[in-house]
Amino acid sequence: MENTLLTSTHEHFVPIDKSLIRSLRFNRVEPSNNQALQSKLEYAMRLGNTHHVKVRLYFSSIEGNYKVETTVWACDSTSVCLKGGIWIPLSHIRGVEFY
Repeated sequence: MENTLLTSTHEHFVPIDKSLIRSLRFNRVEPSNNQALQSKLEYAMRLGNTHHVKVRLYFSSIEGNYKVETTVWACDSTSVCLKGGIWIPLSHIRGVEFY
């Protein structure tokens, strides 16, 4: 599957420990209309639930741009749930990378 972000933009995302995501703030959450991104996240969810496959998520918060390596456990039209019950608004996800 094709990545949502170009490789050259990945360097602008700071690695973050998954447990620190809870302390980040996000702007107003709105449903995403990005069907390609939602399809990738649903695929990541299936891989995560069946084979415990991790992905690299690129996302933005009020504090900045971050990347995290994690397992996607659930997703819907408004948010993504990572392993450990950590939620990120779907409208703030900038890319998904399978590795």
